[in-house]
Formats: sequence, structure tokens, C-alpha cells
Amino acid sequence: YWWNVAVTDAAGTMHISEPDWFETGLLNQEDWRAEWISAGSRYITNWAMQYRREFLVCSEVAKAKVYISGLGFYELTINGRKVGDHVLDPAITEFPQKIFYVGYDVTDRIQRGGNALGVVLGDGWYHQSQLMEGGGIYGDPCLLLQLEITYKSGVKQYVVSDGGWKTFYSPITMNNIYVGETYDGRMEQPGWDLYGYHENGWFQAVPDNAPKGKLVPQLMPPIRVTQELKPAAVTMPQEGVFVFDMGKNFAGYVRLKIFGTPGNEVDALWRGGHAGRYGGCGQLRRFPYPRRTDPALYLWQNGRDCMGTEVCLFWIPLCGTDWRACKCDGRNADGTEGSYGPCA
Repeated sequence: YWWNVAVTDAAGTMHISEPDWFETGLLNQEDWRAEWISAGSRYITNWAMQYRREFLVCSEVAKAKVYISGLGFYELTINGRKVGDHVLDPAITEFPQKIFYVGYDVTDRIQRGGNALGVVLGDGWYHQSQLMEGGGIYGDPCLLLQLEITYKSGVKQYVVSDGGWKTFYSPITMNNIYVGETYDGRMEQPGWDLYGYHENGWFQAVPDNAPKGKLVPQLMPPIRVTQELKPAAVTMPQEGVFVFDMGKNFAGYVRLKIFGTPGNEVDALWRGGHAGRYGGCGQLRRFPYPRRTDPALYLWQNGRDCMGTEVCLFWIPLCGTDWRACKCDGRNADGTEGSYGPCA
């Protein structure tokens, strides 16, 4: 929509502003060309799935926008790069009544030639299977995505979630908003969200018909990383056990750097309050098991196998919690190299 402002002063002279414009999201169900998709019978409870779709761009792009809702939580990439700074999206709603979607301007992410969309889809609040005796399960995790590309010629191209997408199991073999997350480095598939990936063994996505509420734009401020903290203190209450005290309680993730060898096992747990309560064997809640982001990292946590002898860097994409200290229990892992958790 285009608009301007006209003002008439006391002398009767009219002053007109320069025109400007705004646009709306997808306000009506008819605006959606996409369909909800899922892994269908391939889905394993609490295992985060990866979804991918390739597409070609054959002319100069004027504008590109993507609209997405991934139930429960999603991480979206275009050509291997994360889109936006939101985390733990979309926000929780009463899903049979209302579902939030988010729109992003991705004009600068679209390249001429081959492109790829990638989505990691976790359980979030939509498939809460660990507590409430199943009362938090609204359906299996599912994805709705619509990419609208406008060429400088005025022609529009749509890339939407449908049966043409492929899906496979991610390295996040367990994710739950209360219980945490496990990451199996053996499941990594480098380049899975890039154009030209082979897709060997991947499955066809299928339509998801679970009842869902009205799609509305998520207008509230998102959860995002606002600060990065470094430990105020690092202690070793037992051999091979390190406690990283961040100095205050906050809501956020942990990013952990470790040196390890194949077969190492690292168990990361968190606690609020004062770090001294850890002692050597305090009662701890399990910390969500973070995801590897460093290309050189292959470490096994809580039963996951290390694939190489390298520096390891973890964070969590699909879970978050409030905490003050992180306790890391690892064999043959030197935690004193440093750890810090960005506060979301």
C-alpha cells in the first residue's frame, strides 16, 4: 500500500509529503498457497526432523519474503545461513484456536541459480510428550512455509511447503522443552541445507491434517539473544567435572567449548541459585544438550559418539531454560578452555 500525508496551513497552502509504502502479511487463509507437511509415519517422538527444498532463480530479484510457522519450534536457513534472529519460535498459543506465523525479508539471501531452503523442526510446545500425561500433544511436529519471490520484471515465483519437500532425521535425537536435548554427531550431514545435496535416503514429506487454528502474524517481540556472558568462576569439584558459574540467574543457552577424542562423553546439566550448591553431587536438573556449531566439532554427549579429535562448540537451538551454573561431566575433556552462555 502507498500513502502520503497532506497538510493545509493557516494561509491555505497545502503541503504534501513524499509517498511511502507498507505491506501486510498474509491476512487471509486464501493467501496461503502452502500446505502443512510433516514426516508422517517416519516421525519418531522427540526426534527433530530436517526438511529441505531446492529451487532455481533465473532472473534478477526485486524482493523476496518468506512466511513460516513450524510447530513446535523451528530453525530456518536459506543456502545454509540462519534466517532472522528469533529463537524458540513460534510463540505458544492454544494451537487448535490460533497459530502464529512469522515473515522475513530474505531478498539478500536469494542468489541467481540454485538455492535451498532448510528447516530443523522440533517438538516445542506443540508436541509436549514428556509431561502432562500426553495432554500437551496437539499433533506431530509440522511445517508451513511460503516463499514469495518478485522479479524485477514483475513476475512472481512461489516456493511452498508441499509434497515436493524431503525430510530426514537430524542429529538432535531428543528434544523437549522441559527435559532437554541430545545431539548425536554421527547423524550429521554436512551441506544438507545447501543446493546440490544428494538427498540419498531422505523421505518424501507428507501432508499433515491435524486440526489447527487460524493463522495470524506474530506481532509480539520475539525471544532473541540480547547478551553474551562469560563465567564469573570455574571450579572442578571432582576429577573431570567442571562447574561454570555465570554469576547470576538468567534465561538463555550455554555454548560450551571442549577438547575431546573419539568416544568421549559429556553430560551438561544446569542449576539456578548459587553455584556452590553443586558441591560434588548436588541434585541437578538435566541441561538441554546443545547443538554443534563449529565445523571442526564432533563430540558425543550423553551417549553420543565423537567422530574426531577436535575442538568442540555446542549450543541449543530448540530448548532454553533459566539457570546460573552449568555442570559438565566428561571423560577426557578439558572444560577449563572456557564456556559462556549467551542470554536470550
